Amino acid sequence: MSIPIVTASVVALAAIVVGMRFARFLRPAFWFAMAAIEQGILLTFAQAGPTIRYQHYPPLSELAGTHPILLGALVLQFIAVCIVTLQRLRSSRWLSRVGRPWRFVGALAMAVCSAAVVSSDFTRFLGELGFAAGCQILAIGIVGLLMADWPVSPNRDGVRDAADEPQGRGHLDYWAWTTAIGVAIVAGWLSLSIYERHPHVPD
Repeated sequence: MSIPIVTASVVALAAIVVGMRFARFLRPAFWFAMAAIEQGILLTFAQAGPTIRYQHYPPLSELAGTHPILLGALVLQFIAVCIVTLQRLRSSRWLSRVGRPWRFVGALAMAVCSAAVVSSDFTRFLGELGFAAGCQILAIGIVGLLMADWPVSPNRDGVRDAADEPQGRGHLDYWAWTTAIGVAIVAGWLSLSIYERHPHVPD
């Protein structure tokens, strides 16, 4: 078993334990554990090695032969997230949290287009881009479900969802802005210190 899978399993188990200890965080802990497992699988799939080069995913045919169980687990995750997301989309209350649709579509398009590193073989690049884009969509779906299930404050009925909070016109989401600024700072530091001052969008 690879180190990424072991590490992801430990992180996932820790998240589930915390979720069982604090019942209101059980569903977010489940999604966090799923995200950790997905990242562990993708790190196992990535062709890295000791040499300095861009990392690529092998073709699906090769993954099916070398890591059939992990690939199957990834497919099951994708199916589960799609089913739960479609069920949630039936609720206009949950859908309203996405905001303006064009923002969501634009962000999703940016994530998909930058999912894979360019390759000299155009056919392989298209295949890798499709696979990596699916993995990006899966990760976005998991994070979206995690945030949708994140409790805000308890009320008489138990846990109140963040969608119950009033969102006035011009509302500034400090948590989202703080997270975005933090990610930009870390990504900029990695670009300057590790990636030869070249933006490494997938990471």
